Amino acid sequence: MQNNKNGGRVRLKDIQNMLAKDFNIHYQNINGVHYY
Repeated sequence: MQNNKNGGRVRLKDIQNMLAKDFNIHYQNINGVHYY
């Protein structure tokens, strides 16, 4: 969350993109390993 593109404001899209990256890791491995 160090990338401040909108004057330090964190947009929902930015948060969703960050969550998506983390969730993609889990969802891609949900068939095999759930936890790292």
